[in-house]
Amino acid sequence: MNKNFNNKISLVILEKEEQNIRKIVTLLRNIPELEIAEVSG
Repeated sequence: MNKNFNNKISLVILEKEEQNIRKIVTLLRNIPELEIAEVSG
């Protein structure tokens, strides 16, 4: 495998991780007992 291909795979994994994190943050914000500061981005 060449380096470029590995970099593309890494980017795809990072994008999926970011989506998962956003989902988790959204779920946490829906819990009224938790006060979560707005995260910019």
